Amino acid sequence: MKKKFFIFAVMVGVVTLFCVTAVYAENKLAGDVDAKIQVFSDSFLTGNPPPQEECKKAFNALIEAMVLTLPQAGCPAEFNDNIAKANDLFKKNGIFDHQGAQSLHEAYRIINDGNYFQIPGDLKEMNDVMGYLKKWVSMSRENLKQGKMRDAVKDMLKVAIMVVTPMERKL
Repeated sequence: MKKKFFIFAVMVGVVTLFCVTAVYAENKLAGDVDAKIQVFSDSFLTGNPPPQEECKKAFNALIEAMVLTLPQAGCPAEFNDNIAKANDLFKKNGIFDHQGAQSLHEAYRIINDGNYFQIPGDLKEMNDVMGYLKKWVSMSRENLKQGKMRDAVKDMLKVAIMVVTPMERKL
């Protein structure tokens, strides 16, 4: 009887340790991702264009935040591959790498049932763009806090696409 109780107690301890470790790892991941999003926000969402080198560093932090989140987001492999490809291209060639932007757009299409990213139609000035970016960054952070990794990645992806996509009309 004591032996069975001991085995049961050990099993409960192992399960508890596993759960605590998993929660810690998820919270640490969310904290690491949020820190990278903050680097992006500090540079891009202040209203003043950052210097070129800071711009590259901040944008790469946003892409790295997506990459960190992917293992827990449950996204299709093809989506993950496109994000990884974009990450490599942007690090190598800068944030306006055409192929990197194409990879982000393709990832968006994959994760959104074949729909292409559409620039919001109500953009009239740069403040409108900033409003969308701030909204999506905020939504991404909230989704991270709630453990909704896939939604967080989708919001970060919208932000990244808005940054690398040239506007076709004058703001």
